[in-house]
Amino acid sequence: MKTISFMGRNIRRYVREPGTVALSFLSVFVVFGLYALVLSQVQISGAQNMMGQQLKDMNLVIMHWVLGGLLCIPAVSVPLTILYFKVYDVVDFIQDDFFVTPAKRVNYILGYALSAWICGFFMTLVTLFLGELYIVANGGQLLSIITLMKVILIIAIAILSFTGFSFFVIMFLKSKSSLTLVTTIFNTLIGFLAGLYVPIGSLSDGIEFVFKIFPLAQIAALLRQVIMADVIKDVFRNIPNKQLVEFKQYYGIDIIISNHQLSATEIIIISIVFGTVFYLSLIAIVNHRKK
Repeated sequence: MKTISFMGRNIRRYVREPGTVALSFLSVFVVFGLYALVLSQVQISGAQNMMGQQLKDMNLVIMHWVLGGLLCIPAVSVPLTILYFKVYDVVDFIQDDFFVTPAKRVNYILGYALSAWICGFFMTLVTLFLGELYIVANGGQLLSIITLMKVILIIAIAILSFTGFSFFVIMFLKSKSSLTLVTTIFNTLIGFLAGLYVPIGSLSDGIEFVFKIFPLAQIAALLRQVIMADVIKDVFRNIPNKQLVEFKQYYGIDIIISNHQLSATEIIIISIVFGTVFYLSLIAIVNHRKK
C-alpha cells in the first residue's frame, strides 16, 4: 500500500506540472516538426533514389518508418522525467523525511519505478494515437487490431527495460546540474539510436555497429518491422527482393550484426535481459547504501 501511495504521489506531481510534461515530450515535438517541415521530403527522395524509381505512396512508407522510431522517444524520455523526482528529493532533503517513516526503502524505489513505467506507457500510447491520426490524415490506413496489440506489447517491454537503465543512471546523480547534463545527452542520443535523424545505414561501419548492439536501436527496428509490414508489402510489391533487403538494412528495419539478422524473439530477449541487469544492479546499490 505504501508503494502505491508513493507511486500516486509521483504521478500527481508529474501531471500537476505542465512544464515537466512538455519537457518530457519536447523531443517528440522537435522530431515531428523537423519531419513535417524538412526531413520528410529528404527521406522520401532518398528512398525513391534507392529504389531507382518514383513509387506511389512512398510518403506513407516514410511516415510509418518515422512513427516506429518516434515511439522510442517517450518510452525513454518520460520515465526519465519521472525519475527526476528522485534527484529532486535528494537535493531538497525530502528523501531524508521518507527514510524516517516506517516504510522500507524498497517501497520508495518501487514507487519511482512504477510511476515512471505507467506515465511512460501512457504518453507513448498518446504518441502512437497522434501518429496514427497524422498518417490517416495524409491518406494512410489505421493499423489493424493485431498489429496494434503487437506494438503495445513491444512498447511495454521497452519501457520496463529502459526505465531500469535510466533509474540505474539516476541513482548516481546528486545535483540538478548533473541531471540536466544527463537529460541533454539522453534526449540527443535517443533520436540517433532510433535512426530518426539519419538512417542507420548512412553511418560509418564503426558507429553503425555500436548503434546496432544497443537495445534501443533494436527495439526501433522491431517496431518498424511490425508497423511497416503492410505498407511495405503494398508499396514495394513490384520491387526485387534484393532492393527490398537493402532498403530494410539501410533504414534500420532489419538489424544485422556479424552477418546475423536479429529475429523478433532475440530482440525481445535482449531487451528483457538488458533491463533485468540494471534492475538487479539497483537492488544491489540499495542494499549496499542501506548497510
